[in-house]
Amino acid sequence: MQVKLDANRDDLLAYVAELYYDLKWTQEDIAKEIGVTRSMVSRMLTEAREKKFVEITVHRPLSYDIHLMEQFKKLFDIEDVKIVRQSFATDQRRRERVGWAAANLLETMLIPNAVLGLVWGTTVANFVNYLTKKDLRSYAVDVVQLVGAIASRDFTYCGMELVRATAHTLGGHPYYLNSPFYLENAEMVDNLMKNKIVNETFQMMGKCRYALVGVGSLSNELASFYLSGDITVEELESIRQTGAIGSVCGLHFDIQGNPEATAFSEKTVTISKKNLERIPIRIGMACGQGKVKPILGALRGKYLTHLVTDSITAEEVLKLAI
Repeated sequence: MQVKLDANRDDLLAYVAELYYDLKWTQEDIAKEIGVTRSMVSRMLTEAREKKFVEITVHRPLSYDIHLMEQFKKLFDIEDVKIVRQSFATDQRRRERVGWAAANLLETMLIPNAVLGLVWGTTVANFVNYLTKKDLRSYAVDVVQLVGAIASRDFTYCGMELVRATAHTLGGHPYYLNSPFYLENAEMVDNLMKNKIVNETFQMMGKCRYALVGVGSLSNELASFYLSGDITVEELESIRQTGAIGSVCGLHFDIQGNPEATAFSEKTVTISKKNLERIPIRIGMACGQGKVKPILGALRGKYLTHLVTDSITAEEVLKLAI
């Protein structure tokens, strides 16, 4: 069959895509069918994808490294750990899979009418994306923002939007922390705490049964509050000079988990370490080489009761710990 390539182009592209993807024709057979070259068919298939006539979804299974999980439980004082099996260090979707595993973990522990504390962050955003695919509204779980906002306009760092989406999914009410994460001095933080709405949010933090948190790095490439412009490179370096290597909820610690950079923390609007430790279930999510030391410090400092990471990161944490 000879076709006019400029006649009803979109219908032709869809027809070629159906032959290739649905009916499993080879590109050579399609070329003979419509009277073009094989390379032309390849270009048409590409054009069909670009025009969204074709949507390809890869359903990659989620599996866990049980052996590594057992090692973690023996070495660290932690209630549970989920280590996603990861074969490729360059995999661009590692955070997505860790977020997916965290969403699955939380679902197994949910009880009705509880309160969940949430922060912002890349892996946390992936957790929210997977959680919102579930039908969990019957749990009526309220969600409270644990950390103030940073300057970034990126969805992954919009604490209010992440809290809203999570509360909608869990059938509960959102409680926002209407404040910047970082203020100029501790006095400004004290004055802000007198605000009725802000105080209400902090009161809700005390009712949390769960906390879903990221584990932050202090490297120039990963420190979100530096990348957002909330602090300068000099301020970031001054935090590192105290011995701090990571943070949870903006609370900094060294490799042994000891609190550091407390002068900086006094200028942040976030849950206190004491109140964080009162939350029975604290699920931390992180992966990648830059998070190895922060994960170890967070575990040693008991910032987390549960950890979700990938096998490549977990192996590096074990090497550093032993």
